[in-house]
Amino acid sequence: MSQLREELENLQNAADTTNEIYGQRGQPNRRLILSVGATPTATSIQGLQDEADDVDLHDSNHVRGIKKYLEDLATYHEIEIHAGVYPILDLQQLATRTKAPPPSAEPSFADLALTILAEVVSTYPQREEALIAAGTLALGREPCKSYPGWGRISPWNTTSAETGWMIGRISQEHSILTKDGDADKAELHVGQKVRIWPNHACIAGAGFGWYLIVDSSLPENQRDTVVDVWVRWRG
Repeated sequence: MSQLREELENLQNAADTTNEIYGQRGQPNRRLILSVGATPTATSIQGLQDEADDVDLHDSNHVRGIKKYLEDLATYHEIEIHAGVYPILDLQQLATRTKAPPPSAEPSFADLALTILAEVVSTYPQREEALIAAGTLALGREPCKSYPGWGRISPWNTTSAETGWMIGRISQEHSILTKDGDADKAELHVGQKVRIWPNHACIAGAGFGWYLIVDSSLPENQRDTVVDVWVRWRG
């Protein structure tokens, strides 16, 4: 929360300077939009809304102070808080144990919204590897602190990536699947569609112009049905 307040204070100083310039030109002050934030500040905003009984007095006073600051600031400017990757989450957020969406206590694969469908185009049983038609352009090339790969693999229509496969090597258009930990590897065959859980959803999502929406709240046999298509907005 301290980081959130510091970001807003810096923007407030910039807004004050901007309005001073307007004043020197004989123009009235303007109500500006102060736009800040990323994934950590999204969870900070949740903290401001939580009224947990186990918050000690010091923390409670700190929260009330930030709330008062936001209320005062909002009388002069609009405040916009970015959610970062928090609305969809990814393996990196899972590894760092970000605050899970209610009612979960901790995030799980079921909380990760963005996955990528790719096709197995070749298998190599002799070296226990497989080739898929998705590479850096589809997945990005960002590491994750919890394991050495570039994405985890599951069959379509599941919310678990415990299949024994991960993206071990990656190139522009293709990736090589290799053994992931000690789990037994699920059998793969050419033409099979696999679900990829990317390390970082921001960069992976940027590679696509639209998203096929499925609904995990539907009955199990309907969860892979596309119910909508969202077009990516590029400002």
